[in-house]
This record gives sequence, C-alpha cells and structure tokens, in this order.
Amino acid sequence: MMGGELDLAKEVFLNWGFIDLDNLISNASRFASS
Repeated sequence: MMGGELDLAKEVFLNWGFIDLDNLISNASRFASS
C-alpha cells in the first residue's frame, strides 16, 4: 500500500468516526430526554 493511500484511508476513517460519534451522542441525548 502506498503512503498516500494510507493517509487517505486514515482521513476517511477519522471523518466517518467523527460522524458516527456525533450521531451516537445526538441519539443518546434524544433517548435520555424522552
């Protein structure tokens, strides 16, 4: 695997990780408030 590809994969993984974390937090707060 090329270094550039690894960096790109890591960037995509981090971006999706942050999106999932944000969704998880919003779902948890919605569940807690209901």
